[in-house]
Amino acid sequence: MKRNQALAHLPYLAADTTRFANVNSAKNVWWLDIPISKINGHINLSLALYDDRRKKLFVLDVPPDFFRENEKSISIRIDRQVVSLELSAEDSRIFENTRPVNSGLSFRQFLVRTLDISL
Repeated sequence: MKRNQALAHLPYLAADTTRFANVNSAKNVWWLDIPISKINGHINLSLALYDDRRKKLFVLDVPPDFFRENEKSISIRIDRQVVSLELSAEDSRIFENTRPVNSGLSFRQFLVRTLDISL
């Protein structure tokens, strides 16, 4: 799925505060790089995560405070000025950040919507 296709299914989300990812083909995760400027604001970030095996689009609504309060459990790339997330797509650990290794930080509580989508 492409980002514009996901946003077409989610017209209520603002494009500038929505980050999109497909499950990575090499590893069972969603990789997202979020500009640090987005987590320094006061507007929630939407994460639109598509899993082509399940044909599901998951939407998470994450407050920027969550990133700031958990900065030791997330990977921050100063060279690119981004927060780099690697969220597990495995059933038993879905939406758990795996970067840095075993951070244990879960984004599951921010799941607000799941859409069934066949392309």
